[in-house]
Amino acid sequence: VDNASAAFHKVKEGELDALVATQLNSRYMIDHYYPNELYHFLIPGVQNASLSFAFPRGEPELKDIINKALNAIPPSEVLRLTEKWIKMPNVTIDTWDLYSEQFYIVTTLSVLLVGSSLLWGFYLLRSVRRRKVIQGDLENQISFRKALSDSLPNPTYVVNWQGNVISHNSAFEHYFTADYYKNAMLPLENSESPFKDVFSNTHEVTAETKENRTIYTQVFEIDNGIEKRCINHWHTLCNLPASDHAVYICGWQDITETRDLIHALEVERNKAINATVAKSQFLATMSHEIRTPISSIMGFLELLSGSGLSKEQRVEAISLAYATGQSLLGLIGEILDVDKIESG
Repeated sequence: VDNASAAFHKVKEGELDALVATQLNSRYMIDHYYPNELYHFLIPGVQNASLSFAFPRGEPELKDIINKALNAIPPSEVLRLTEKWIKMPNVTIDTWDLYSEQFYIVTTLSVLLVGSSLLWGFYLLRSVRRRKVIQGDLENQISFRKALSDSLPNPTYVVNWQGNVISHNSAFEHYFTADYYKNAMLPLENSESPFKDVFSNTHEVTAETKENRTIYTQVFEIDNGIEKRCINHWHTLCNLPASDHAVYICGWQDITETRDLIHALEVERNKAINATVAKSQFLATMSHEIRTPISSIMGFLELLSGSGLSKEQRVEAISLAYATGQSLLGLIGEILDVDKIESG
């Protein structure tokens, strides 16, 4: 073996049955490293080992000094020293004194690490809670705005600066047929988009402040997949603080029925005006037609009131007055018939 320590270890592991060593070395190794595992005993008839000092051959003076010092030690002191080595004291090492400083350093660093970890964890927990609150508020706002947008009866939609429809309410989707809805979602600059006339006007809108936001309107016809509908379209600019580009909020109101009703009212108005003009002309004509027979009757009555007429002339005047009265009566009957026809 290389040294005595390795020999003691091999005996403990069972690789060696025994070893021979000095009594001092054996007692020290067994008492400190292999208690209750290895045992030692004296070999009878073997002389005691002696301790010697070795010196270089070129230093005889040092050898003489050491010999004089050893000879000066009393025999009783030599015996006392020998007994001390034979019975090795149980030396205990105070590890606290050796590692107390390191322990305090490690403990302080550990406390600082744990404290900083707790503070960081508390900060992260607070940030997560705050983020959840903000996220909840944003989700509530999005849900509210979605419900508010879908509750509007008129279609509304949002277009980005490139002309793409990025959002719309349910009325927008329901306004078109299922097949034509795909065309409505095309970019506004596409020729198949029903809003192709809107795209050129949106770029004319300049950036304006919130207090002075202008709403631009225009009336045109769009196809909803079934028929052409007349709408009153509006759009306005919305600046987004967190984006470099603004969006356009658009919508429309279907005025097809209103336009048709206005057209029908215009037709009826023209009819009423024409009827009023015709009635005025009719009254003027009837006034002339009535005035002529009455004048004739009054003239015949004046003739009859005179005494210069013969009997034949009187009979002729009465006949003419009667005929004129019959003509006037027929004219009045025709007027009444016309009035009945107009009143239904």
